[in-house]
Amino acid sequence: MKQFYEFEQTPFRNELMKSFILPAIEWLLGDPKQPYLLPQMSSSHWECAIIIESLLKAMNTNSLIEPNKKALIENKMFQTVNWLMEEISYNKNDNTCNWDDATWDTAICTRCLFLSEKYFESKYSEEQKNKLIVIKYQLIKWLIKRGINWDKDVRYPAGPPDLAQVLNTLILFADQYPLEIKKIEEEFSWDSEENILDRITRIIMSMQEQTYLIVDNRKEQLSFWVDCFNTSEVAEALSAYINHHSYEKDRKLVKKVKKSLYRSVRYIEENQDSGTWGGVADSCGTLYGYLQVTKSLNEIGPKDYIVFQALRWMCDRNQVFSDGSFLHSSYITVFYLLALVEAYSNWELGKKNTLEVYDIALWNIPAQGTSERSKRLELQLKIEDREQQFDNIKNEYSKLEKKYYYLIWIVVEVSICVILLMLMDYLSIDLKQIDRLYMILPIFITVIITITPALVKYRNSKKNL
Repeated sequence: MKQFYEFEQTPFRNELMKSFILPAIEWLLGDPKQPYLLPQMSSSHWECAIIIESLLKAMNTNSLIEPNKKALIENKMFQTVNWLMEEISYNKNDNTCNWDDATWDTAICTRCLFLSEKYFESKYSEEQKNKLIVIKYQLIKWLIKRGINWDKDVRYPAGPPDLAQVLNTLILFADQYPLEIKKIEEEFSWDSEENILDRITRIIMSMQEQTYLIVDNRKEQLSFWVDCFNTSEVAEALSAYINHHSYEKDRKLVKKVKKSLYRSVRYIEENQDSGTWGGVADSCGTLYGYLQVTKSLNEIGPKDYIVFQALRWMCDRNQVFSDGSFLHSSYITVFYLLALVEAYSNWELGKKNTLEVYDIALWNIPAQGTSERSKRLELQLKIEDREQQFDNIKNEYSKLEKKYYYLIWIVVEVSICVILLMLMDYLSIDLKQIDRLYMILPIFITVIITITPALVKYRNSKKNL
């Protein structure tokens, strides 16, 4: 297995695929004679779901996978998805279903079901498709119920990542089926004017913690949830919340979320230590979340040296074995593959040749911590505030402008009527003298027809200024 410095002068991500991603996929496929992915042997639902999500992304973005291997991967994924559906627990009392009554697991497995259904659409019969529709409805209903009753239920610790995964999955469903999610919400008749996505986002935001960093004699506020791994999961869900379009979102909430996202990105960047963020699985999961968040936020991108150092640590020969696994642990290898595939797919620097990646990543490592990144993110927030204020002023101006032109129109109409009455008096025309009234009406109509386009033209010219 090659180390980074042994990579050929081809795109870095291609070397990453050949030396690390494909061997990891090979290991997680398990025995070729078995129909399922390796974690199915230990009945790990969430591990299977995350592997399938990684494989789907790898299959959609990579041409280095050989056709025979691709067929094997697809077959094992399809069989494992079917096994996941067989493992669902049903609750007839409220017409819902889940996996092991576990929020985090159910959210991830549900998302896997959505993604794989689209990929394997041609393989399903009409009967299976109809069954999938029912299952999806019951799963989403269970997740929404979890979100509605979150502050009432007694749960095990580590709430933020659980809710984050629920939010992520519900957003995926809402983007595909905006009317259906509203119907499910209405079934619960819960006493709230906000939608379920806003509710979950508010709960997550209430769980955030604050810390401070002194850089350049400047006190810098950072946001986090428990630790870096949990923070990356939450940040991924919050960035998805900002970017989804199926709901009318609370503008004030979006503003708060963006501020927390910028500060959580800084928290992750500041807490990397020698390429890691704590434990091995935590470090892999954090890198994945970091890449996801910085990809979805157009205002910022990932720090290349942060990504490179994390990848270098992950792919060290002391922990990645020759069989492609990370320490022979499917639990760790699942997150390891997830991060590698994300880096392959969405890290822009990885598309350059290896030597150039080394040069840029090493050159950008700061000699000491600076507040430049924080200042830039804070300025971005101020810019967004000003843009929002400008939009509000434009809307108010537009409303006043409509009233202004409406008033002008009334004044003109009244003036014309007065002039018409004065003209009638001048010509001694009585309203009973209809034949003589017809002499005036054409003049009145002509004036109206002439003035109206003039007013419209004047209004449009003002808009273009």
